[in-house]
Amino acid sequence: MATFIPGDNAKIFLYSKAIEKNNNYFQAYIDRAEVRKKNGNFDKAMEDINLAMKLRPEDELVWYLMGELEYRKGNTDKAINILSTCIAINSAFPWSYQLRAKLFKETAQAEYAIIDEAKYHYLTNDSKNALAILDEGIVKFPANVIMYEDRSNVRLKLKDKTGAIKDLDKVIELASHYVWGFYKRGELKEKLKDFTGALDDMDKAMNIDPGFAQGLYKKGLIYKEIKNYKDAAETIYQSAVIFKRKQCMDDFRECIKILKTIEGSSKQISLLEK
Repeated sequence: MATFIPGDNAKIFLYSKAIEKNNNYFQAYIDRAEVRKKNGNFDKAMEDINLAMKLRPEDELVWYLMGELEYRKGNTDKAINILSTCIAINSAFPWSYQLRAKLFKETAQAEYAIIDEAKYHYLTNDSKNALAILDEGIVKFPANVIMYEDRSNVRLKLKDKTGAIKDLDKVIELASHYVWGFYKRGELKEKLKDFTGALDDMDKAMNIDPGFAQGLYKKGLIYKEIKNYKDAAETIYQSAVIFKRKQCMDDFRECIKILKTIEGSSKQISLLEK
């Protein structure tokens, strides 16, 4: 028996009926917008996306579709801004990078296009292509810090830890006050069991920004790994205090959770749980 596949008009009718029954039916707005977009009815599709956004303002798919619609309507700059918001909401959503790379190419922003195209391949598990794109990009733009940092991530995914560290060395050379450069290099050194080098990089990050709680937290975890429990407890306690002050409560709770696994940390736990 043949499967009945409704035409686009029938689909719109069905989605509309579903919305009539439940005007909070998020997926029906998305599906109706997709059909309308396919048929070139961009204004109606945008109406659906705006309604979907009211229901889920932090949904990356909504922002992506809005960006795509603005691009289809010829509003390239607006589309780029919307896709950037999408990436801020979910930096692991590959399709935003893919489309934004295309828009950067169309607006002669080659440097940014390379970064986004590589990121798309990295996030879709095509690290070899991501590496090739970044290799070529660095030849063209040898002072671009983001390309070196992203290539470090790609090399790490390809299990080239030594190459990843070399790229982070270059990041630090080009941006000596970038705390995340030291943090990421320290994290890699930790994985290579170079605990002295890892702690040194965390200290360098903290010298740049004494309020860098993530660096303190990582330093505490390194101390824990080398069984220096006294310094581990005190350092993680200090990071928890900063996280709480910055209202990063998930991170604050994670600190307490880790402290409960560290021998001799009852004093710090008591102070944090007051």
